[in-house]
This record gives sequence, structure tokens and C-alpha cells, in this order.
Amino acid sequence: MQGATYVIRRKMAECKNRRWKIFTLFLAGLFVLTCYTFSACVTSIQNQMLRKNDYRQSFSRHLTSQTNPTIHNLNPRANGNHYGSNRPCQPLDSAVTTYTILNKQDRHVLGSLLHLKLTTRNRTGSPRTCGGDFFQAKLFSPKLNASTAGKIVDHQNGTYSISFLLGWTGRAFLSVTLVHPREALQGLRKVRETPNTGYLFNGTFYDHKEVLDEQKCYSSYEDGFDNEEDYCSYTKPKANVSFWCRRPKKKNVGCEQLAFVVSDLASKDKYDEANGKLLNEEEWLYFRKGQYFQVEIAAEDGMNEVIVVQKELVSCAKPLGLTSGSIRDAQLSASSAVPGYEAHRARLHGQRAWEPASKNTSQWLQIDLKVPKVITGIQTQGLWGGMVPAYHLMVSDDGQTWTKGSETFDGTEDGISITEEALAPPVVTRFFRIFAAASDLPRLRMELLGCDQASQFRDNYVPQTFLHQHGPPPGLPPCGPNLPVSQSEGYFYQDVWYSTACRAASWLTRPYVETCLRNRTVLLQGDSTVRQLAGELETLLGARDHYRCQDYKEEVEGRYPESLRLYVWTGPIAVCQKLDKKVVLQFRFHHFPVRAGSQVELANLRTIVYKLNTIHPGENAVVLLSLWAHFTDDPLEQFEARLWAIRAAIEKLHRRAPQTLVIFKSPNVRDQLYLSKVLMSSDWLAYDMWRRLKEIMAGLNVAFLDIWDMSACHHSVPQLHPAKEVTTNAIALLLSYICPM
Repeated sequence: MQGATYVIRRKMAECKNRRWKIFTLFLAGLFVLTCYTFSACVTSIQNQMLRKNDYRQSFSRHLTSQTNPTIHNLNPRANGNHYGSNRPCQPLDSAVTTYTILNKQDRHVLGSLLHLKLTTRNRTGSPRTCGGDFFQAKLFSPKLNASTAGKIVDHQNGTYSISFLLGWTGRAFLSVTLVHPREALQGLRKVRETPNTGYLFNGTFYDHKEVLDEQKCYSSYEDGFDNEEDYCSYTKPKANVSFWCRRPKKKNVGCEQLAFVVSDLASKDKYDEANGKLLNEEEWLYFRKGQYFQVEIAAEDGMNEVIVVQKELVSCAKPLGLTSGSIRDAQLSASSAVPGYEAHRARLHGQRAWEPASKNTSQWLQIDLKVPKVITGIQTQGLWGGMVPAYHLMVSDDGQTWTKGSETFDGTEDGISITEEALAPPVVTRFFRIFAAASDLPRLRMELLGCDQASQFRDNYVPQTFLHQHGPPPGLPPCGPNLPVSQSEGYFYQDVWYSTACRAASWLTRPYVETCLRNRTVLLQGDSTVRQLAGELETLLGARDHYRCQDYKEEVEGRYPESLRLYVWTGPIAVCQKLDKKVVLQFRFHHFPVRAGSQVELANLRTIVYKLNTIHPGENAVVLLSLWAHFTDDPLEQFEARLWAIRAAIEKLHRRAPQTLVIFKSPNVRDQLYLSKVLMSSDWLAYDMWRRLKEIMAGLNVAFLDIWDMSACHHSVPQLHPAKEVTTNAIALLLSYICPM
């Protein structure tokens, strides 16, 4: 009996344990299910918040993921972008930020590099420990119309390296400009990444007879644009083009009747007000001109100029004896002199100076060197407030027949400092005259620089006043895709651009242009800066031998009433050669955003992707693209999405027609006349877009027509459409890509 009871109890215990295990498993399963559901809910809420608050999640990845699998995964932004980083740092003080020449010499060698160190400091004068500021630098010689841009490296510790290629001889001046401190760049990024804070658009719904309705339009995505009851979508998913308008309020007017779009250029005050809400008072401070914006940085030791000579002349720059006295008093004479200020007083650092008795420009000081010598430079100095602000030279071998120099040199600006000028090319002479420019108190002390090897110099010296004088430097690759990184893009000399990135033409003649473009179709698409090049190419082809085989302006003439104020420069504009039509040149604007003050016909626009997809293998096409001026105030990732679509189209084009040359034209520096223009189109915004474009197009067989440095260092006033001296040189460089040397 007891055994039976034991068995029953054991069975009951086993059942109880089994039920407990089942119950435990049930609870565990329920717990897992609850956690999974909770996690999914949290993830969903997070995603909804991201979609609501982050524009990038709303447009670019959403759009690309639905269109073309080759552009689905947007590459992460490169870590190398140091501009606008958010690392904590004390603000820069431009008044105590300075630069210094690292490889300072009395004479620098033509073709070498000049190295600068820029040190940023805070308001206490202490060096900063972070970078991220935006500078521009150039080296220039105004009288030679010579200039070059400096290459700037940010070391992320408050210091910057700046290097210049020394491309011409003579006296050259340095300019380093703070365009934006890092704090201003953070403000620019903040404004840029907020959709539709810049230009807006007005859309006109039209039925070919009358205006039916007008509504606001937008080029950047915002929450709610997917609501078809309130908005019309004009996006082009295959090209990642985005555009929306408010749905017409009037009955029987549909989205398909949108015909024209015009930029809301009258919204400047509203724009300033909107950005006044985006940027706080401290952020606005960093756009103050003269303190944080476009500020000239001083040299630490006051030395902002250099002398550049040929390598053969580096050692030929010794004082010839005026200061030391080895040139005797009897060797100096003058046209006239004030008593006590005779010719022999004109010695550098002397207690007196030469002062002519007359104040006219025919007064001269003469030095007889006794034997011919090589003169490579002149040092001048005033005395006690008297000075010679400018002068010119004459030389003679016999003291009877004189040769006048063509250049007027800068003299002194005070009575203490010494001004040095290099003679390029140097002169070999015995008699030397300096003619003083008119001055209220012309007083001159001076020294001649040079050497004695006159005969050897005359026999062996080959003058070279600029780097390309005898042809491109050896080792330069032909212009084309995949160029190696160069120390400099090039330099201007006498307003001619000489490329140091590749072998490029420095001339433009009509026969050269026609020969290069013969049997080619040149397709230019983008903004008005590339249309400017198209117009100049058309002029170079010669008006008598070409005609416009397609002209949108003529096509729409009379089609719409003048009251619409139609923008007729979107193209297509095509130019054909009359003789066998061997050259075809065509321009067309890119698709929205198009910021024009007149009505743009929507049906006339074509995307770049569409145009690339229509190029045939046998067309022998050259494609020049320019995308920047109309994108600077839209979120960067929207621009990136457009580029990824273009990249995919180029890949398809090169599989179909591998010989097609595709070239991207860079932005150029432009005017920054008022604050709203700075916020919408700062040079940094364009520079940053160009950086991203090159990163996205990396690995493709495409070329980059980089004219940024060309526009940044030229002496003309910066403007959206650069001066003719810049665009003419840009075309010469372009033709060197089409027809490599």
C-alpha cells in the first residue's frame, strides 16, 4: 500500500514539474515575443523620427533606392573634409593671425616652391589647436599681370601650410585672405541643410491662352510633399531631380498644366528674415566683413614680398659698391643737385641723399661702373620724408648712346624702408642712369645688385622670365582623365594662363579651334557659366562660317505673350559649321533648380542623364558638364544624389561608347556683395560641392576642367561670369583636353 502511494506521489510530482516546465517555457516565449515587439516598435518610432527630422533620409536614399540599383548605396561623405568640422575650439582672431615664409631667401629660384606657415590665434593671442577655417591665398605681380593661387593644407591643429609655384621672375607680392572662420562654415552648413530657405519658385499653370493659376514651388524635399492632395510632384527619379509645387486651388486645373517656373528673386528680405531665425546672434557675428569675412592676413615679420630669379642668377646679386664705397664719388654724376645733396650722397644708409634741383621727370642720377657688369637688381631708399616713388632706367656701354628700359619701377613710400626691384631679364652695362619720377621732395639713396662676369654672362646666358617661355616644363602629362595631383594648377603671366597640371595650349586661334573641333559634336550642359564658354567658342568659330542650326529663342518667338517674360537662354542652342557641318556645338541648361528671374518653360528642360543616354557610339561626342551655381543653397545630399545618377549614366555611356570624353567644369569664385548672397552662394559652398563631385566621380574615365585657381588668383573682380581673360584661358585649357598636346 505504501509502495503504491509512493508511486502515485512520484507521478504527481513529475506531472507538476512537467506543468511547471511548460509554464516556464511559455513565460520565456512570451518574454522574447514582448521584447521583439517592443524593439520593433522602438525601431519604427526611431525611423519615423529620422524621417521627420532628417532631410537626407527623406529624399536622397529614398529616391535612389527606388530607381537605379547602381546608385542605391550613397557613399559616405569622406572624412577628409576639414572645412566646417564641429570640434570645440576658441574663435579665431584675424588681427593676431599671421603667416611667415618658411624658406625665406634673398633670391628665390624660378620654378621652385615658396612655403608659408599660417598660424591662427585666438583673442588672447594664443595659438589655436583646431583647424577648419576657409582661406584663399595668391602670389601676384601687378605690372606683369602675373599671379598664381596657393595650395593650402589644413593640419587640424590651428596651423596651415601654403605653397606657391614660382612661375615668373621679378618682384611678387603675397596675399592671404580669411574667407570664413570655422564658425561661419558651421552656419553655412546649417542654412544649406535646411530645405527651401534660399530661392523659392513661383509656378504658372497655363493652357496656351491664359494663366490659370500660380503656386509656390520648391526644389528641396520637405515633410508633406508626398501628399498628392496638397502637392504636385515633378521629380525625375531616374535622374534624381526633385521639384514640387503646391496643387492648384482653382477647379479643373491639374498638375500637368504647370508650364513655367520663375525664381522668387523678390524674397531677399524674407530670406534674411528666415535666416535670422536659423542663425543666432553669435552665428551672425562670424559673417561680419573686415573682422571674420574676407579679411587680409598680415605677415608676422611684415615681409609680404619675394624676389624670384633664374637659377643662374641666384649668386649674381651682390652689392656692387655704392654702400661700401668701392664705387668712388667721381663715378657718380647727376643732371642737377641741391647743395649738400649731390650725386655722391646717393648711397644706401648714408647720412644724406641725392636730391635734384628741379622737380621734373627729366632729372637723372648716373653711375659709371668703369667696366661692364651684370645688374640683376636695384635697392632704393628715401631720406627724412623725401622719396622717389617711381623711376625708370637707361643704360649705355659708351656713355653716348642710351637704351631706355620699358618698365617703370616702384620706388620708396617713406624715408626709411628699402624697396628692392629685380631686373628681369638682367642687363649688362657700364653706364647706368636712374630717372626719378616727380615728387615734392625727391631724395634717393640706392645700391646696385649684380656681379662682374659680364663676358661670360653675354656668351652663355639664355634669358627666361617665366617658366613656360621655352615650352612646357618637361614631365607634364597630356591633359585628360586621371591626371596626377600637381603642386599647382598653373599661373598667369601677361594674362595668359600656363598650366602646370598638364600640357596645355596657351593660345587661341580660329584655325586651331576649327582643327581641334572638326568632326566632333561638343555638348555643353549645365549652368550659365558653361553657356558663357559656349558663346565664346561660337565667336571663335567665326560668324561667317557657321549658323545656329537650333535656337530656342527663335523657336518660341511669338508663341507666348511678352507679358510672360520668357527666359530664352535655357537652350537648346546649337551651332553648325556651314562647310559640311563638320563641327556641331550645342548648349542646354540642366534641369531644376534653375534660378532665373524670367519664366522658364518646364517642357523645354532636359536632365543631364537623359542627354547622356541619347549619345550614340559613332557621334564622336565631347560632353562638358557644369553643375554648381544653382545648387549652392540646396542640401548637399540632394546634389550628391543628382551626381550619383549622372555617374550611373556615364558608366552606361562608356560601356556603349567608350571613347566619349566627359569633362566636368569646376566652379569659379564669385562676387559676395551682400549677406544673403553669401549665405546662398558663398565660395566655400561651391568649393565643397566641387570636392564632393570629384569624390563621387572618382574611378571613372572622366576629366576635370579645374578653373577654380584661375578665377581665384586673377586680378579681375570676382563675379559669377568671370572676366574674358579668365574664360578665354579656360577655353584654351578645354581644347587641350579635347585635343591633347
